[in-house]
Amino acid sequence: DRLRSRGLGDVYKRQINSFLYVVTFIYVYSKHRTISVGVFLMFMYATISLFCVINYNASSHFWHFSFFSFLYLYIVILIFMKPFMKNRFVIHENPLSSYNIYRTIAKVYIALAIFSSIVYFPIALDSLRSSDLADIYEVAHEEKEGNLFSKFTNLFFHVRYLGMVLFFSFLAKEKQSKIFLFLLGIAAFLPVILATISLASRGGMVALFANFAIVYLMMKDILPKYVKRTLIIAVSIIIPLILIYFIAVTVSRFEESSLNIDAGESMMYYLGHSMLTFNYGVMDTIQNYANGAYMFDCSSLKDIRFGTHFGTNFITFVGVLYLDFGLVGTVLVAIIFCSYFCKIGRRRYLDIPDIYLLLTYSMLIFNGVFVLGRGYGIQLLEAWIIYFLLKFIQRATIGRMHLRA
Repeated sequence: DRLRSRGLGDVYKRQINSFLYVVTFIYVYSKHRTISVGVFLMFMYATISLFCVINYNASSHFWHFSFFSFLYLYIVILIFMKPFMKNRFVIHENPLSSYNIYRTIAKVYIALAIFSSIVYFPIALDSLRSSDLADIYEVAHEEKEGNLFSKFTNLFFHVRYLGMVLFFSFLAKEKQSKIFLFLLGIAAFLPVILATISLASRGGMVALFANFAIVYLMMKDILPKYVKRTLIIAVSIIIPLILIYFIAVTVSRFEESSLNIDAGESMMYYLGHSMLTFNYGVMDTIQNYANGAYMFDCSSLKDIRFGTHFGTNFITFVGVLYLDFGLVGTVLVAIIFCSYFCKIGRRRYLDIPDIYLLLTYSMLIFNGVFVLGRGYGIQLLEAWIIYFLLKFIQRATIGRMHLRA
């Protein structure tokens, strides 16, 4: 009876957890009355919370929950997401404040993308021909850190979000070269697709779709109607291809591999365990904290788990922060980020650097519904460096234009 009551309690806890996200999604949608970035992000979290319910039903014997952990997770996510819930971040005028400078930056971005695509294309082709994607996935993730050439090739991925912002900004600008727009569009998508296929991964495709969707939702009001129509047609063609790739990778990596795991079950677990693992895997047994070592990928962290038992499971971005900063520190980090991006949201005009930083932050939240990898703090620092560099270049360019006038 005691075991049964504990199990019943866990059922109610994860149902309440899902209820919180679903109700919040409905609230944000009714407030914005359109599909905004905040609505999109909250829909993602509500969906994952529902998958967590399904996953729990399939393996209820494994999990033991604390209601406080679910509530804490929800509150911290809400704080991080407040800027997108409070503001729709809809762009009403083209952010290309310095046209010539950003056209030059776009050309550099295209060059980086072409180089990255040339390197990844033969690897992706071999991956598509392979019958053992599980082995490719394991080998690729083991070797990618130590290959200097790969690090140089991956220079593109440090600025990939900027490329998507530039692509939409130039799409919204009249009288653009179609060849230039075509190359910029290919540059924004192709390297990510090839790298994802090379790794026999699935997450890269999801992140790319989210990247596209978030920038589109922010900038759709300044896009010409024929551009929006073309984008919708392109997406309607590409999504079925992505689904076919997903199914092929999932089946090959699990059902056809030596693991002999059901592909449907693996996908269900993939989508529905991050929130559960934060509760039962991180917060329930953690004893010490990394104090920023996880955020900046310090070598001393390699085999330290601080008393947790999440293994290789996803733990959400809140779980990753919790490993570093604990109960109070994680809330403080959330408040700092919330205040900073709410301040950006109050600006009447958002330029390229603003949109780029908002996209980086929204992608952190989006990817964080699953997990953030070690070193995510370095990526954030890179984003701020690029942000301030672009701001400096803009001011310098506009200042010279005023002097000439």
